[in-house]
Amino acid sequence: MSGDGCSRLCVVEAGYQCLSGVYPYSAETCIPICGDGIVVAPETCDFGTLNAKNGCSSTCQLLNIYCGNGIKEASEQCDDGNNIDADGCSAVCQIEVGWSCHLAVGAFNDICSECSYQCSNCLNNTIQGCTQCFSGYYIHYPNDRCEPTCPTGYFVQLGACASCTIGCTRCFGTSLDQCTQCDSTHFFLAGKCLNQCDEGYFN
Repeated sequence: MSGDGCSRLCVVEAGYQCLSGVYPYSAETCIPICGDGIVVAPETCDFGTLNAKNGCSSTCQLLNIYCGNGIKEASEQCDDGNNIDADGCSAVCQIEVGWSCHLAVGAFNDICSECSYQCSNCLNNTIQGCTQCFSGYYIHYPNDRCEPTCPTGYFVQLGACASCTIGCTRCFGTSLDQCTQCDSTHFFLAGKCLNQCDEGYFN
């Protein structure tokens, strides 16, 4: 059975070592390898050669569970290894407004970076990836950027820039009759942007 150290194909699984039985033909016993950097139950931590520096015992059990130990636990949103505010991860291990925190490849503490311009919450620290803007700014999809005004062909809806209908450069809704201005290839009539003028009208 997979998940116990010996896979269903009888191959030793990652994070385990399997020891031969005492008697011939007796079953092998598979146990986790403490210190290999892979957390396998009943281990609660495993930082490889850095165990002693990260509050992880010689048997791969957490020695101290608290905010600031560099290990994200329980209700913590982040843990960058300190109890300092204004560095992205607060003194109570919550992600601060305008920051994003993640565990970088090869790191043991969360790395926090400021979100891009006027972005209060983000998935990463690039100009794209914003999930919420500060007051007075609007998310422009699909770029996920915060803009002071919506670009041509978009209007403000629920804090974001929503697309107008085809041919409509300014609008106040997504319906066909909610345009206020058309592009150069369409004709405006009663809130609509038409490909050609209706009967009885001329350009």
